[in-house]
Amino acid sequence: MSNYHTIIHTDGGASPNPGEGAYVAILQNGDRTAVVRGYAPHATNQQMELAAVIAGLHALKSTRIPVQVYTDSQYVEAGASTWIKGWRKNGWKTRDGKPLANVELWQELDSIMAKFVISWHKVDGHAGVEMNVKADHLVGDTRDARGIASRYQITDISTIESTWNFTQFQTQQVNPLVAQMRKELAGLLDPSLSGDMTASLANLQAKLRKE
Repeated sequence: MSNYHTIIHTDGGASPNPGEGAYVAILQNGDRTAVVRGYAPHATNQQMELAAVIAGLHALKSTRIPVQVYTDSQYVEAGASTWIKGWRKNGWKTRDGKPLANVELWQELDSIMAKFVISWHKVDGHAGVEMNVKADHLVGDTRDARGIASRYQITDISTIESTWNFTQFQTQQVNPLVAQMRKELAGLLDPSLSGDMTASLANLQAKLRKE
């Protein structure tokens, strides 16, 4: 595959935009694959694209390892690889001093990025790239399943997910959401370790259903 320990393929979206959103991170290490995904009752495309990368990186136990991240979002790829340095230097404001959109998510991504050696890759969306297509399909499946479950009050959705409400991104509201994300994803998956991934996923699903 490559000399990198882990490859993460991400996708996220909302329908309509803004609207019901979902994000997916597919983690690969050798011949093993794991999926982290989540749903938001109200989000934007950009928020879900960012959430996918954050969730994928948070799912890794090992740090200081090389990671390749593939995304079809120019917003995420350019922001994470280039723009974020200027935003940080400018007090998390744009070049002309305006408030940065999705600032809490960018700050969270900046924090988790510091723990890895990341190589960013932009892929063309809806262009037949295998793992991007899979991630896109999983985004749709997750959004549809959780939307239906919410409307019909179904709670036992057998999936690995973190459900957030992205309706308003005030600092006092987002910080608890980020804390919840860290708690739920801490130690969740580690594709760099040996072991039975299927058993790990089953154990996690059972734990989430009890909470």
